[in-house]
Amino acid sequence: MAYIRHPLKSSKRKLFRGRLVEAIEFNGFQRRQFAGTKSVPHSGPPQNAKYGISVDGELPVFRDKRTPRISVIIPNYNHAAFLQERIRSILDQEIEVSELIILDDASTDDSRNVILEMTRDISVPVKLVFNEMNSGSIFRQWQKGFELAKGDLIWLCESDDTCDPRFLGTLVPYFSDPSVMMAFGRIESIDREGIVAPQSGLPLSASKFWGAPIIASAYSWFNGPFGNKNIVANVGGCLFRRQEFSLDIFSELTSYRICGDWYLYSRVARGGRIAYDPNAKAYFRVHTSNSSKASLKTESFYNEHVRIAQALRRHYEVNKSAIRLLLQNAWAICVANLGYAAGREFAQGRLIGEVMKTPRNINHVLLILGACDDQAVAAVCRLANLVSGRGDDVTVLLSGDATLFDRVRGLLSPSVSILPSIFAERMGLYPFLTEFGITAVGVADNEIGGIGGVCRSLRIPLLSSSAEGFDHSAGRLRK
Repeated sequence: MAYIRHPLKSSKRKLFRGRLVEAIEFNGFQRRQFAGTKSVPHSGPPQNAKYGISVDGELPVFRDKRTPRISVIIPNYNHAAFLQERIRSILDQEIEVSELIILDDASTDDSRNVILEMTRDISVPVKLVFNEMNSGSIFRQWQKGFELAKGDLIWLCESDDTCDPRFLGTLVPYFSDPSVMMAFGRIESIDREGIVAPQSGLPLSASKFWGAPIIASAYSWFNGPFGNKNIVANVGGCLFRRQEFSLDIFSELTSYRICGDWYLYSRVARGGRIAYDPNAKAYFRVHTSNSSKASLKTESFYNEHVRIAQALRRHYEVNKSAIRLLLQNAWAICVANLGYAAGREFAQGRLIGEVMKTPRNINHVLLILGACDDQAVAAVCRLANLVSGRGDDVTVLLSGDATLFDRVRGLLSPSVSILPSIFAERMGLYPFLTEFGITAVGVADNEIGGIGGVCRSLRIPLLSSSAEGFDHSAGRLRK
C-alpha cells in the first residue's frame, strides 16, 4: 500500500508505512485493552501482597509459586553455521532450562557433528532425534518436539536465530500469573553475521504502542494486532504453556507450510491472556537460505492467509476490521512479490465477505467457583478439564483466597486459565465478559453480584457448573 501511495519518494513511503502500521496495531485493540501497564520493571511484573502478580497495580491475579520447568525445542535443517551460537544463547540464559530437545531433519551439512560436539559435556538433559529422511515440514518437527517435551513451558528455538541472555528472565515471571498462556518479546532482524538490520522490527517500533509491556486477553489480541498480522514473526521470540493438543490440532498445524506458527499461537493462547514485554529481545536471522523470504514468492503464502483468517473467525470470532487488514496486508505483499496480476487473482470475488461467513465454533466457557468443600472443588475442576479437553476454552473465576487457588491449581489442566473474581468485579462484569469473548457461564453455588443480569443482557447462557448441566446444554453451546 505504501508503494501504491508513494511509488517514488522513499521518505513518504516510510512515513505512510509507519502510519499504516500504527493503524494496524491500534485497530480494535486500544479500545479493548484493559490491562496494559506502563511500569513493569525489567525484573518482572510487580507483586501484590494478597494475590501475587498485579497487571497494573489495581487488577490482581493469583500467583503460582511453583518454579516452571522449561523445555527447549530446536528443530534444525542445514544450519551448522549457526547452531553453536543458537545453543550457546540458550545455555547462557539467566534462568536455566530443564531440557534440550534437538531435532535434526536429515541435514546434509555438518549439523550432526556440531550438535554432538555442543551437547557432549553440558549439564542440561538432552534429547537428540536425527531423522534419516527429511520430513518435508518444519511443523511436523514441532509436533515431534511437543510430544517429547516434559516441561511446564515450551520455548521453540529456530536453529539459525539467537536471543538476549535476559530473554527467559524477562518472560518467565509472567507465567506465575495462571491466566497468562503465552508471552512474547521484541523481535529484531539480524544478518548472517549477527548485525541488527536497519529498521528491523518495524511493526514493533513504528509507534509508541510497543514501547511498554502489555497484558490483555487473547480474545482482544486476536481482534486487534494479532488478528491483523502475525506479530510474532519468529517463534523463538515467545514462550507458551505446554498443553495436551488433540490430533485434530496437530493435523491442522502440519497442513500448513508457512503460517502454521500463527495458527499455533491462536491455539496455545486459548481463553487466557497474552503478555508482551519489549525487554525480552530475540533476533531473527535473515539470510539467503532463509525459508521465510522464499515463502513470499509462493502462492501458498497468500492462500494460507485466507485459511488463517477463517481459523481466527472460528476461534475468536475476529471482527471485520481486523480481517480486512489481514487480507489487505497479504494482498500488498502479494503485489510486491508476485505482481499485480497475482494480486488481482488473490482479491477476486467477495473475499472478506466469504471469510466473515465463517462461524465461531470454539466456545469460551467461564466457570465460577467459590469457597466450598474438596468434593465440590474437584467436581468443578473435572468439568473444566472435560470441557477444555473437547476443544473449548475454559477460564475458572475463583471467588476465594490464595488457599482456594492452591487447591485448584493442582487439579486443573494447564490449558485452563485462572483469575480471581475480584479481577472481574473491579473491571466490571460487562466489560470482562466481552473482553474475554465469553460464550457461556457456569455457576456452582451462588452468583457473583449481578452476573445473571449481565449474562441475560449479553445473551450468554448461564448454566449449572455440573457435568449434567453442561451435557444437557452441549448442543446449545455448539455453534
